[in-house]
Amino acid sequence: MKKLLIVLVALFSVLSPTQAKLQMRKVYVDVYGTRMSVRVPVRSQFALPEDPATHMKETVAVFDKVFKRTLDDCTTLKVVRKLSDWTYLRMLDKVAVIALGETDEATLLMAYLLTRSNYRMLLGTNEGRLQLLYNAKETLYGKPFFTIGGYNYYPYSSNGDSDIKTFHICDTNLSGDNPLSFLICEEQKLDYVPTEPRVFQNEKNPAMKMTVSVNKNLIDFYADYPSFEHSGNAMTRWAALANTPLDKRVSKQIYPALRKQLKGLSQRQALAYLLELMQTTLSYEYDDAVWGHDRAFYAEETLYYPYADSEDYAILFSRLVRDLLHLKTCLIYYAQPSGHLSVGVCLNEEVKGGYVFQDGKRFTICEPCHYIPEPGTVISAYQDVTPSNIIMLE
Repeated sequence: MKKLLIVLVALFSVLSPTQAKLQMRKVYVDVYGTRMSVRVPVRSQFALPEDPATHMKETVAVFDKVFKRTLDDCTTLKVVRKLSDWTYLRMLDKVAVIALGETDEATLLMAYLLTRSNYRMLLGTNEGRLQLLYNAKETLYGKPFFTIGGYNYYPYSSNGDSDIKTFHICDTNLSGDNPLSFLICEEQKLDYVPTEPRVFQNEKNPAMKMTVSVNKNLIDFYADYPSFEHSGNAMTRWAALANTPLDKRVSKQIYPALRKQLKGLSQRQALAYLLELMQTTLSYEYDDAVWGHDRAFYAEETLYYPYADSEDYAILFSRLVRDLLHLKTCLIYYAQPSGHLSVGVCLNEEVKGGYVFQDGKRFTICEPCHYIPEPGTVISAYQDVTPSNIIMLE
């Protein structure tokens, strides 16, 4: 017993008083319908400088002592849940508010957690309140930003976009090395809330159908997700959506039946089947008529919303072709006579009709949103038109 007491005394002598006495409480944050637990310190156990924003060194020193476990929990959740950078930003916002309330101190804590996760950010003031600005790797559509030191910084507000006219950028050396990336490279591990099953069926061929429900939390996530492009190429916006992995719960519902239908078909016949499936089961409508503005869909959104247009058909069709037929695809954009998106598929067998060359390979043109089930058949309005842009998909 005496030896044990000596060990305990030695241990506590190494720890600071704050560390030795610090009590943590488990809190829950809800991000896109996904409940996650994080440990935060009891607020009464630590004190921040009287003006923490202007005493950043002292503030960070306090955060380093009392929020280490909070940071560990957040970074672990990001990995385990495969959270996108945007989802992670949303989570840090909620954690900071739970820990320190709707205060400037919470904004500082959010900035601290973000930079300790090695993301680049700045702080600013707007209408008397402190606000975080995050650096994005891509160019976000419809969001105001500042270009500082060659980087684009976007004001973050949980209530929507901020008016940057009254913004003042603060001097601070609290920043990480990496920008936030808006590419979604992994399936998001959000809690699952299935929507009502939806049946997509060809009336003339009842065996040609898909029955699917999607994760409502994922739909809400996509609805909130910023639209973007990178490298100054507007087509990368559609490519990013097309390259996003399909939710495995969705693929498990529709792929077994589709593989059964495609078994034994040639590549041309399999493409024709998928084209007819798309053309006879989905409903076409212009974005302006439905949304009042352009709105491109991720694949699951096309299976959820009642209407889609050419870009949405192309994104979903290219996903099906890559997952089911394992063929290389590209997106083909025609700016004239009106904006239209087609899909090119690189076949291992000869198919007559329209095609494009990209990266030294021949891609047969497919039109998933018009009733043209034969690969290589080009819409009459585009038969003599050179595509404005072609982009390869992963």
